[in-house]
Amino acid sequence: MPALRPKSRSYAGRQVDLELLKHVEDPAAFTSLRRVFPDSNTTPRIVSGIEKQVQRYAKIFLTNLGSSRLAGDVGNDLLREISRGRVNSQGYLDHLAAVANAETLLSMQADDGNEDMFGPVPDDERVVSSELKGVELVRDPLSGGRVHISVFISTAAGDGYTFIIPVAAGVS
Repeated sequence: MPALRPKSRSYAGRQVDLELLKHVEDPAAFTSLRRVFPDSNTTPRIVSGIEKQVQRYAKIFLTNLGSSRLAGDVGNDLLREISRGRVNSQGYLDHLAAVANAETLLSMQADDGNEDMFGPVPDDERVVSSELKGVELVRDPLSGGRVHISVFISTAAGDGYTFIIPVAAGVS
């Protein structure tokens, strides 16, 4: 897995995002995977390339289908089913995550292919594959449970990034 891009980078001629999802800078200190989570205690930094795509993937992956007025066809039922407490088996969670992963990848690729609207997409920001590496249902009698979804995405530039999307919700 390639190292993260250095923090000093020229963004000339590139679209950039502010980092809204914090990743663990030194994942070896915690786990072999990077965890992606909102962090209100850290000043956002500018991201581009695969880090921008991790953020974009997580946003689409966790969007409820039909919840966006501007893009009603973007999203899936994963988070809605989890939050309603309908996930009562690992098999159903695996199914929902697989559908969400496929829909997220298709949505990203459709946007990337729309050069008339978004312009050309650099290779390090064009996601070519996303693979679920693990979907874990962690039951907790007090909170109802958590879901950890490990995803590996790769770009046309050959960059690869594995990260975990933790979801705390009403898992039954």
